[in-house]
Amino acid sequence: MLDSLLVKLPRETEVTPEMAQNFLAALSQVTKRPGFLKSLFGASAPPLALELVSTQQQIKFVVTCDSALTEFISTQIKSNYPLVVVDKIKDPLLGSPPLHIAKLMINKANYYPIKTFPNFTEVDPLSSIIAVLSKATPDEVAIVQLALASADNSWQKQGQIAMDKGRPGDEPEQTKALPEQQSIKEKISLPGFYFTLRIAATNKTRLTELSSAFGVYTRADGNGFSFKASGGNWRLELQSETKS
Repeated sequence: MLDSLLVKLPRETEVTPEMAQNFLAALSQVTKRPGFLKSLFGASAPPLALELVSTQQQIKFVVTCDSALTEFISTQIKSNYPLVVVDKIKDPLLGSPPLHIAKLMINKANYYPIKTFPNFTEVDPLSSIIAVLSKATPDEVAIVQLALASADNSWQKQGQIAMDKGRPGDEPEQTKALPEQQSIKEKISLPGFYFTLRIAATNKTRLTELSSAFGVYTRADGNGFSFKASGGNWRLELQSETKS
C-alpha cells in the first residue's frame, strides 16, 4: 500500500543543499534490502518517490512511499527541515484525467554526472521546472517523479574502470586520460541511487515543456537527459520499478 505525504515549508525558510544531502543519506539506508525490510519486501526495495505535483493550479511537494516507511520518512523530513509540516493526504492523482507519461533517460553511462547544486550559484535548479508547472490551468494535472532505490558500488567501479582504460592515444599501445575524468572522479566519490525519472501531464504540450526544462541539468563534460514516451498505470509502475 502506498501513502502520500504532503510536505509544506513556510515561506522565507532557509533551505541548504546540506539538508538535502543528509535527508538522502537517510533514505539510502531504508531503500536497501537487509534486515527487516528484506523480510517485508523480499528482493525489491520498498517503493519511494519524491514528487512535484501540480493540481488545481497549486504546486505541491509530495513523498509517495510504501506505508511501512511512512513514519520513518516523516521523521527524517522533520529532523532535517525543522519548520516543515508533513501531512498524510489522499493520493493527489486520484480521479485525475488520463495522463500522458514519459521517462527521462540519461544520455551516457551512469558514472557521468549531470549538473548539481555547486553548478547553480545564481539560479535555483528547480526554477525552470516550477515555471512550467505554474503554467498549468485549473483543469490540468502535471507531475514530476523521482523514484529512488539505493545502489551498490558497481556503478562506481565501472567509472573507475573507464578512467583506468582511458582512450586511444596518437600511437599504438598509447592511451590518454578521458577528457571527462575529473567530473567522473567527483561523481564516483559519492554514494548513489538507482533512479527512475518520470514526468506526466494531462496536457501533451506541458509534457514537452517539462522535458525541455530538464535541459538545465545538461553538463557539457558529463550527462544530460533524453525524452522517451512511456505509458501504463502511474502508481503500479512505481511499485514495480524499484531495483533488486
